Amino acid sequence: MILPQIWLRKRWLERALRDYPLYDPPHKVEERMLSKEKATENFEYFMGVRLQRLAYLQGWLREHFGVKVTLDQKGMRALNDWGNKYAGLLLVTGPDGHPTASYFN
Repeated sequence: MILPQIWLRKRWLERALRDYPLYDPPHKVEERMLSKEKATENFEYFMGVRLQRLAYLQGWLREHFGVKVTLDQKGMRALNDWGNKYAGLLLVTGPDGHPTASYFN
């Protein structure tokens, strides 16, 4: 049974995630399973979108959770505090209780 405060937190997170853009690399499998060329393509994609995604994450955390994340100790502490409350709720499990394929959702 999920505790009421955790249930509310989970609902808030689900609502906030509705329009969050998925990370969409060209090859959606684990890096160790890719050829060197395809792994390089994924890395180049990551490098090309990383600053945009960081800015989006910072704005999203500020808008939905009132968390100001910066690239200094204070900002990382704020992100850590947010993670302590919400990061465990990001893991999606299937009917068997095991995590689902995170590359697709």
